[in-house]
Amino acid sequence: MRPYRPSTCQDVICENINIEEAHGCPFKTWDSLHLTRRLQQYGISPSGIDDIEKETQNQQYEKACARHFQLVHNQLNPPVISTPFDYFKESFSVLKQAPPNDLSSDEEDLDI
Repeated sequence: MRPYRPSTCQDVICENINIEEAHGCPFKTWDSLHLTRRLQQYGISPSGIDDIEKETQNQQYEKACARHFQLVHNQLNPPVISTPFDYFKESFSVLKQAPPNDLSSDEEDLDI
C-alpha cells in the first residue's frame, strides 16, 4: 500500500474539469442555474443561496463552500475546511455530534 494525502481545496479548484465529470469543486464548475437548483434541493433558503452565489461570482469558492457548510449544518461559525476530506470529517462530526478529534486526522497519511 502507498500513503495517500488528500488533495487540498485549492488543488481541486485549480483543476480544469467539465460539469459532467463527478469530481471537482461544484462552486467553480456548476453554472448558476445548476448550483441554485442543487442548493434548493438541499433546503437552503433564498438568502443563503444568494450569499453562496455572490461568493461564486467573486470566485471565492472556499467561502461559498464554508457558507454552504454553515447553512446545511446550522452552524454559526463554520470550521476551517482545507480539503474535501475536512468537509466530510467535520460534517460527520456534526451529524454524529462527536468532537472532530474522534475521527482520523487528515494530518496522518491514509493507506489505500
